[in-house]
Amino acid sequence: MNRPVISHESAVAVVRDSIEQIAPDIDAHAIPLDTDMRIEAELDSMDFIAVLAAVKDRTGVDVPESDMATASTIDGCAAYVVANTTAERPATADDRADRPYDVNARTEIIES
Repeated sequence: MNRPVISHESAVAVVRDSIEQIAPDIDAHAIPLDTDMRIEAELDSMDFIAVLAAVKDRTGVDVPESDMATASTIDGCAAYVVANTTAERPATADDRADRPYDVNARTEIIES
């Protein structure tokens, strides 16, 4: 079984949910997709790392320090997740073909 691929829309939802998890007073839906989330959500460096850790918990995609600038916007982070979630990766117990995307699930199945 291959690991499912996450859609860009679902990855955006994961990033937004992760921001709101770390900064509950922030409405992540009000942050423009192409604006630095660290500035818009007033995230310090530790909060930003916590957001990326929350994204990793939900998607399995780790953003290394060398790629953090790429992942500083919601759109950039979502694109990074999509680009680094491939069908060749081994499936995990959280991957279910019969389940739509859920913020507590790791991925959404994409029909080809």
